[in-house]
Amino acid sequence: MGLQLTFRTTNWIERCFKELKDYIRVRGYFHSESSADKFLYCFFTDKAEKYRSRKLRYSELIEEAFVA
Repeated sequence: MGLQLTFRTTNWIERCFKELKDYIRVRGYFHSESSADKFLYCFFTDKAEKYRSRKLRYSELIEEAFVA
């Protein structure tokens, strides 16, 4: 189970970096280093919030099994 979780996490990270690369390619360039920093902060804050609030498959069944 640990190995499978590692692969899922790694795939999620790789997908985030691919999205980031695509966003930057569409945008073209940043006017300054601070604008790039703001963009990166917003991007990763949004991704972290989505990652924390996601629902895993079968999570309700697992919770019921361990609570009971």
